[in-house]
Amino acid sequence: MRLRRYLALFLAALVLATVPVVAIRQPAYLPSHIAQAVAVIIGFVYFYRFDLWARYPDWVRRSLLIIAFAAPLDNLLAIKAIRKTFMDSHVALEVFRPLVLLLIIAAIGTALARRKVRLPALLNVTAAIAFVSWIISSVASIDPAYALARGFFEIALPLIVVYAYAANASNRDFLKHSLLLFCLGFAVVALSQSASILADNCCSLTAEGFLADKMNPDFMKAAGANGYGNTTNFIALWVLVLPLVAGALYIAKDFDRTKIALLAFLAYAGLLVYSRGGVLTALLGLSAVAVILSFAVRSVRLATPAVIALILAIHFPSGGLNYYRSGISSFANALQQKLVEKQVRPDLSGSDRAKAIRTGLAIARENWITGIGTGIYMRIEPEFTAPHSMLILRFAENGVLGLISILLLFAFAPIQIASKWRHIDPLALSAAISATCFAVYASAFGAAFSDGGLIPWGLGLGLMISTSRFLRKGTTVSGSFGLF
Repeated sequence: MRLRRYLALFLAALVLATVPVVAIRQPAYLPSHIAQAVAVIIGFVYFYRFDLWARYPDWVRRSLLIIAFAAPLDNLLAIKAIRKTFMDSHVALEVFRPLVLLLIIAAIGTALARRKVRLPALLNVTAAIAFVSWIISSVASIDPAYALARGFFEIALPLIVVYAYAANASNRDFLKHSLLLFCLGFAVVALSQSASILADNCCSLTAEGFLADKMNPDFMKAAGANGYGNTTNFIALWVLVLPLVAGALYIAKDFDRTKIALLAFLAYAGLLVYSRGGVLTALLGLSAVAVILSFAVRSVRLATPAVIALILAIHFPSGGLNYYRSGISSFANALQQKLVEKQVRPDLSGSDRAKAIRTGLAIARENWITGIGTGIYMRIEPEFTAPHSMLILRFAENGVLGLISILLLFAFAPIQIASKWRHIDPLALSAAISATCFAVYASAFGAAFSDGGLIPWGLGLGLMISTSRFLRKGTTVSGSFGLF
């Protein structure tokens, strides 16, 4: 333990000692750099506080815990610099980067240890159809090797995560730790991204203020550089994490203030980049948590409704609703190919999204049997590089089987909620709501399971779904968990 403590202190000190160098040479990445020291400290304190090394002495579970925390951090400055220096020129290293290799090795180790797990039949059917669509679309692709590699991240990896974490969860404590470590890793990135905005313009508190920041390209470019490349990627993960953090308030009463602070901070971090689709989906997820979990655990917690009320309040009377109204109007009119003569400043976001959807559907219809191959869409359609819907993207790239597989995967969590919410374990219920939110956002507004080898989206969804291992209330729980 002493050696690990010294190592953590050394790494944090090294990051802080190099702050002046980064401030001079790469000032735009300074928040990302400092966030690395925060990540080291948070990771060490968490592992030390809950004695995870002693609790999970086998290397597989330890590896999976590290992966859960490190995956959201994979685009911070030092890791990004190493990737740009060494991996960009070596395709194999870019595809199978260290974190991905560790996950593969852990999954193989799990299989060799013959740890069996009985997953719901729907997940097994989903996996079978997904793998068949992956192979068929790759063979039919204009670049089979590339499509096969990208398909690993988009199709295979989330299913590998479900297997690895579910099979190694002898009780739900392991999944709780994995989920919270993932949320904390994401919170560090949220801190990095938010700091890049607030350092130059503090502090937006209304819809008009958030919109002004969003319309400032310099702010959003800096935010993307210190987050996941662009704020759309951040929002996709935000809608996955936020309901789970809210659900933690209903699972246990330990560390309430910490959980409330984390929930409020993440809500504000998402508002800073002000995605209409993200805000609407997050409100849906938070409302579902507040209502369903209040009935399920027979306890009302006011923090989640308070956050919902605050998010709604920023839109009144500051004109925030007009922003949503213009987007919906321009999207609907463009989808029907209508022109609005009196619209002085057309909302290009809505009209471009409608055009992208029509283009994606056309490509999907032309290749509905085999698809064009995973990752090939942007080569076929360089103007609209994505159809802004994961369902349409999977249909276009992996054919009708790919569409069926993603529909089944996205349907799994809401089916669990609808059929078993009165008897489902609160952790699994919270995770199912989070997974449903991601599915809604990805289907309606677009998302992916990876971005250039970054894996937190697919890994996060896989983590949420793996809690189906403990669906019933009263499943094995050992002692107090802490934040959950």
